[in-house]
Amino acid sequence: MRRARQRGAILLYIIAAVVVFSVLAGTLAAHFSLSTRASAHYDCQKAARLMAESGIRYATSNLRAAATSADLTARVNAMNGQTFWMADGSSFALAAVAGGKGYVVTSTGASPCQGDAAVTATLTRDFAVAAGGGGIISFDDGDLSGFEAIPGSEGTATVTIKNDTANPGNSSVELGGGSIKDNYGALWYGGGKGGCINGNCTLGNGVRSYFEFQFNPGSDGDGFVFALIGADTNTKSVGGDTSMGELMGYSGTGWDNKGLVPPKIGLEFDIYHNDCNSNLCSPGSRCDSTYDHIAFVFWGDEAGVSGTCSGKSRRRYDDNRHGAGTLGSDTVPKNAESGETGFYTLSSNNWMQNGGSFRLRYELTRQTTPASDGDYCYELRAWVQPASGTTPTGMDDVTKDYAPAPDIQQVFSLTPAMHALFDHFYFGWTEGTGAAVQLAVLRKFALDFKPALPVQSIPRSSNLRAHWSMNAVSGSTVQDIVGARDGRAYGSYDWVPGTGCPDCSALRLYGSNSDYVRVSDSGGSSLDLTSAGTIAAWIYIPDASSLNSYAGLVHKGSSTSFSDEAYSLQLWPTRRLTLAVVTSSGTSYQVLSASSIPAQGWHHVAGTWGGGGMRVYIDGVMDGQDSASPTARTNNGTLQIGSQLRSGWEIYPFNGIIDEVMLYNVQLNAAEIETLYKNSPWGQGE
Repeated sequence: MRRARQRGAILLYIIAAVVVFSVLAGTLAAHFSLSTRASAHYDCQKAARLMAESGIRYATSNLRAAATSADLTARVNAMNGQTFWMADGSSFALAAVAGGKGYVVTSTGASPCQGDAAVTATLTRDFAVAAGGGGIISFDDGDLSGFEAIPGSEGTATVTIKNDTANPGNSSVELGGGSIKDNYGALWYGGGKGGCINGNCTLGNGVRSYFEFQFNPGSDGDGFVFALIGADTNTKSVGGDTSMGELMGYSGTGWDNKGLVPPKIGLEFDIYHNDCNSNLCSPGSRCDSTYDHIAFVFWGDEAGVSGTCSGKSRRRYDDNRHGAGTLGSDTVPKNAESGETGFYTLSSNNWMQNGGSFRLRYELTRQTTPASDGDYCYELRAWVQPASGTTPTGMDDVTKDYAPAPDIQQVFSLTPAMHALFDHFYFGWTEGTGAAVQLAVLRKFALDFKPALPVQSIPRSSNLRAHWSMNAVSGSTVQDIVGARDGRAYGSYDWVPGTGCPDCSALRLYGSNSDYVRVSDSGGSSLDLTSAGTIAAWIYIPDASSLNSYAGLVHKGSSTSFSDEAYSLQLWPTRRLTLAVVTSSGTSYQVLSASSIPAQGWHHVAGTWGGGGMRVYIDGVMDGQDSASPTARTNNGTLQIGSQLRSGWEIYPFNGIIDEVMLYNVQLNAAEIETLYKNSPWGQGE
């Protein structure tokens, strides 16, 4: 970087940097002329503070980009003592010294006032030394002092902060008050950890979070929402309506007749069943479909909703209505419904109300590079389990991605404009009591910021014969992005949110005999896998009870008698993965997994054969093997995805979602299958 005396040479760079990291100061400067500032010292002071905030944002974003500790130190040294200038003479100066848990960054903003010396303001923030992290925000670290409780319209404190500074591990938050009805409230982070400024945080590549929650027995309110809201479009406010607790403080216009506006992402914890009344202004209009559930919600239909609810904008009243929004939309993502990947429940109606304490792990991965269509992909994952017993390894470690397949997952894209509005965000919880009472207690909260995303790699790509990525959002063509062997979808199917970024869609098949994808193999041999091969895919089983006992996933061959079957990956009773390879003599060799694949969760499946024998893998781990090394027959029979074919009609169809189907003409080894599992579009990484 260049020093302050070279400000003319770096002016354009500085303007770009400040626009990226904070448009606030530049916007304010544009609205106040020098003559105005001469008579408005308060505005000059505010402009100076916003310049100081711009400096903090620039510094923390620069430091977060450090890949190693040495890189971090070099960035600190290069930044220390520099002054950055705007075209109107406003500036911020940076200083960084060792202190606290890493470095202390001081930004001094200056704003000129005509006839007076420049007005200045100074802000200081800690920055942890962990490269890419920016500092963990945690109840256990006593950070509850940085949280702010926001009451509902009646001013009643439905949110109680219990910050135990002597024993931070005992700190907690109570949502609902326990004896309060017909109210709502929110708790937002307002501190300065993790590179946040007054709770206004830089989203970057996303976040990881963990907390434990428990509803007290007798709670029958409407639950709460863990929410991330765009800071450029929101203040630390609250939604809600005293007559509609099901809005949970997340929907509704709240006391300021504005509510929480897009963009925003919520994970709702709903303990009361609300029906599907078409009148959004009336109680019982959330389309819950079931009782206790956890689900991802966004911001409803927006332009598709008009009118008012008692004089308040009706548009905000569908923000947590299940099914509101549009599937595949990059401006109004669809709220998850029962049976979809973003919706989680158990067979018991009151499993959250009466089930004791639970652990919740949450991850948001945000792509900062656009996909081929110019949109930006977002991936949400969550895991939930009872808090009894030992915490699973890594579940509460927010410095790393969590390894197991998630219980709840949703993928969606945003336009560049909407994506930019999520550059900065607030996070916290909203709640609604409704006509009943509730008390939810949150403990052991921690949040960290994701570093730069790992580079995704496909093992031995030169041997990848076909890859049906399911990246369409409409139509019947199922594109092969490697071998030009496009397939066609038949029967009843939908394009739905898939396993990950950057291509967000997957194919939903409904399990009838006519639902499948057919890929022709006429005129070539790219689909013939002979002495060695690998079949891999991601699958999601919505309902185990409706799954065909021998559901086909990938099958090569189409004769009436299966006499041309070459290879097949399918699910045997009960949801056990099996690989079959048939030789030219008609001899069939099979290997079956030891484990069953659970429903309601994405799982990676793979089958391999070759010199290493036959093996099947579930979520990157080998789960069955056989020493046989068969050579699959060759033929021009079609390949089916989502079923097995017999005499022109389908048997053994798959009722579920399938994504990222890959064929290799080599046997991937265990390490390569694990890499494929971790680095395919699900994008887990280490």
